[in-house]
Amino acid sequence: MVIKGSSIPGKKSVLVAYLLWLFGGIFGVHHFYLRRDRHAFVWWTTLGGFGIGWLGEILRIPRYVRDANEDPKYMEELVGRMVRNKKVKDHNLRRAAQERFMDIQQAYEILSNSKHRRHRRNKKDNSE
Repeated sequence: MVIKGSSIPGKKSVLVAYLLWLFGGIFGVHHFYLRRDRHAFVWWTTLGGFGIGWLGEILRIPRYVRDANEDPKYMEELVGRMVRNKKVKDHNLRRAAQERFMDIQQAYEILSNSKHRRHRRNKKDNSE
């Protein structure tokens, strides 16, 4: 989806996310827009977390948009929070968790690269 006024195609807008939250948030419409399908399904089946969660989302939407746009600064903050909040005392368990995190990070990079290649290919196909 290309948003008018956006120099980068496919970037999600905080304004659009807030409008979708306001008018369809109880059904998870803003989560579908931000490609958070599982969250949207839960929202749809519980009618916005029974209404309480819908109100709580007002502060989370900018973070969700940064995540959807794969903002590098946001990703650094997320990794920093994960490193600061490590509370595992068992060193073997910590090592296993770090290895798993590295696997997840590698998978994320592969998916991200794949997404960017697909985006470039689609852009090239659309320009022809």
